[in-house]
Amino acid sequence: MQVVIEFPYVFAQAIIYSSIFYSMGSFIWTVDRFIWYLFFMYFTMLYFTFYGMMTTAITPNHNVAAIIAAPFYMLWNLFSGFMIPRKVWKLILHCYLSGVLQINAEKQCNENKFRVVLEKFSILNLIFEVMINNIK
Repeated sequence: MQVVIEFPYVFAQAIIYSSIFYSMGSFIWTVDRFIWYLFFMYFTMLYFTFYGMMTTAITPNHNVAAIIAAPFYMLWNLFSGFMIPRKVWKLILHCYLSGVLQINAEKQCNENKFRVVLEKFSILNLIFEVMINNIK
């Protein structure tokens, strides 16, 4: 009985979260894609909820359950990925790649090699700009 009562509450949470994030994430608004997104979010929220209920049931109290469940929640969140809107990817990739290239240029800061590194940096930056402008 305790498990059955969670289904409508988690479904309501999934509808609210999915409708808010689906519009903020700049996803394509078609009914079938939204239903699939809602489906996966609903079952993701269900297994988080049921895991919390299970750890509470098999441990002596809720404090021990929280200590046991925390590492698993951390690992699930770590490997689930991040939901980043498509429009933000350009900025993230540009900042990351330019930072990596700058660090590589500073590591090879010999007088003879520095000019070659700067030439490679400018060519790679140009290639990256072309790639970014072609992403839609």
